[in-house]
Amino acid sequence: GLAGAGVYALCAGLAVGRPLVRRLDWVVPPIFRAAEYAAITILAAQVVPASVAAAFGLVAATAYHHYDTVYRLRGGYGAPPRALVWLVLGHEGRVLLVTVLAALGATPLRVGLVVTAGVLAAIVLTESIVFWVRGARPDIDDVTPVGPAPSAPTSSHRPLETAAAVSDRTGDSS
Repeated sequence: GLAGAGVYALCAGLAVGRPLVRRLDWVVPPIFRAAEYAAITILAAQVVPASVAAAFGLVAATAYHHYDTVYRLRGGYGAPPRALVWLVLGHEGRVLLVTVLAALGATPLRVGLVVTAGVLAAIVLTESIVFWVRGARPDIDDVTPVGPAPSAPTSSHRPLETAAAVSDRTGDSS
């Protein structure tokens, strides 16, 4: 319950504070994502079963942020801005926030989940839409050519950054 989520939130930063460069380090981010989603959902279900829908809203907004980050990395655009990582609290911050709300009781948890889910969704969706509309260009392999093929393939992508390099640069795996 509360104690487990609190320990997770406080210790998670230590686990991802070092560069993820070893052979099996690629499993660290998915494990933390699963733990975050489970902690939020379990806390909501234990404290206020009627707030599970709001918990799923928060998990959905967080999952969208995670997928957006993965597709940016996959496309060679690098990680989202550091300010976005701070605004959405990182996985430790989100779990710690929900843990504190759960400790405060049913009403703070229920209201806090709804507000947090709404604010997080607004932030990540707005930033993502602005990024992809302004900055993203499709890779040449993702576009069906209309007309003659270009003489030399071109791409507006930067070289692909590894997840470890991004983790080193941003200091957060969320």
